[in-house]
Amino acid sequence: MHVDYIGVDIGTTGVKAVVFDEKGQERYKAYETYPMQSPTPDTAEQDPDLIYKKTISVLEQAIAFSNEDVNELRAVSFSSAMHSLMCVDSQGRPLTNLITWADKRSSAETKALQHSDSGQQFYERTGTPIHPMSPFAKLLWMKTHEPELLNRTAKVIGIKEYIFYQLFGEFVMDESIASATGLMNIHERAWDQEIMTYAGITIEQLPELVPTSFTFYKDHIPYIIGASDGVLSNLGVGAINEGEVALTIGTSAAIRSASSTPHVDAKGRTFCYLLTDDLWIIGGPINNGGIALQWVVEELVKDETISSDQAAEAVLALADRVPAGSNGLFFIPFLTGERAPLWNPEATASYIGLTRTHTREDMIRAALEGVTFNIYSVLLALQELIGFPGSIYASGGFSRSETWKQMAADIFDQPLHFAKSYESSALGAVILSMYTLGDIESLSHFKQHQHVDEKVIPNETSASLYRDYSSLYLELIRSLSPHYERLYALQQKKGVWI
Repeated sequence: MHVDYIGVDIGTTGVKAVVFDEKGQERYKAYETYPMQSPTPDTAEQDPDLIYKKTISVLEQAIAFSNEDVNELRAVSFSSAMHSLMCVDSQGRPLTNLITWADKRSSAETKALQHSDSGQQFYERTGTPIHPMSPFAKLLWMKTHEPELLNRTAKVIGIKEYIFYQLFGEFVMDESIASATGLMNIHERAWDQEIMTYAGITIEQLPELVPTSFTFYKDHIPYIIGASDGVLSNLGVGAINEGEVALTIGTSAAIRSASSTPHVDAKGRTFCYLLTDDLWIIGGPINNGGIALQWVVEELVKDETISSDQAAEAVLALADRVPAGSNGLFFIPFLTGERAPLWNPEATASYIGLTRTHTREDMIRAALEGVTFNIYSVLLALQELIGFPGSIYASGGFSRSETWKQMAADIFDQPLHFAKSYESSALGAVILSMYTLGDIESLSHFKQHQHVDEKVIPNETSASLYRDYSSLYLELIRSLSPHYERLYALQQKKGVWI
């Protein structure tokens, strides 16, 4: 008989339940999607009850698979996207939809605070940059625009807390998710009273803080609360020693490194979130990862006769025809505003250097390069805190593209190590559950074999070219930054959705 572990990963666009064996090998995956609701350009909400139903569905499918093989189901553990917020009454009934990280309605509230002394102090205490993504920012918006709703709210929670309340009847939030709310003092590991008051809520309206190892039981099976998807992705790919970096490019993207103590950036460019009592993850996220590829597919390669997956493959094949540097064409990839390194929800995308000689293929490759330049710029900020990375471990949807993987290795000018499993966050949740239950002695138990699937080496010629391109890219985004506010205002006036 084998032992199974289930990692449930509640993401922005869908939820998956992945079955792993005791060696950390993936055996089965159930996956279901759910839509985003955007009735206005700045709104990004979801139906929490639909997400709960989809989560239970994939979990039941995974449990059924394990039972069919007559395996022992050792534990279920959870990973979740960060920064979601919803209000519920005392019975746990939703008073709002789930407001996701992508919601930008609090831009006005955060703009003035972002560069103030108070904003910097809040960031330094919480490790969460002042930005509309955070629950803190969403509460500021509610305080101004929906004060009666906030007064009627019994608890302010996120999606994982809602699911756990439905399953176990208690309002609890793991310290990893809490460290990404902008409301928890990461140095004291407690809700910050001054910041709560500033946001217009009381401590009674927040769930109980619990460690990422906190465990409930259902049908004699441990249900471990787990952590956020970002920090668990580091664990899943094996980037948990200082100096090791995890690169993830999916719908969005992020780059992160581990630290034994919390670190914040004097310039406010990076986050600092908790994984366990003595392990913190620092780094930066960008909004525009695979979103840029999706836009290219929809706007530059429309073809209703083929599936979206086939269209994406066609786009990547077209990009491969173009030399590194896209013949001098740059794409600034801020299609949905941007988090790191700008932390500016008003930032917009653009092509720069476009001439009559450029082709659709050039535009496609430039879009992928723009995403990669931008996440590389976040690494440069991170390096000021951690030094030059010893190793970079990569995961996410871009791992399926030979073209994009090579491009990333060339731009980073460093070998990239790709994990065996695409499901790094779910695997990280499982590793955390194994450690919690004492089934493994350390979180680094699988490091020797969990990320040896592929190593992509930079092409020296392309890497040399990209050094010049990266430098110019950084100068371009700095020079454009002062103009985003005015451009955003003009687009809002004209009714342009961004």
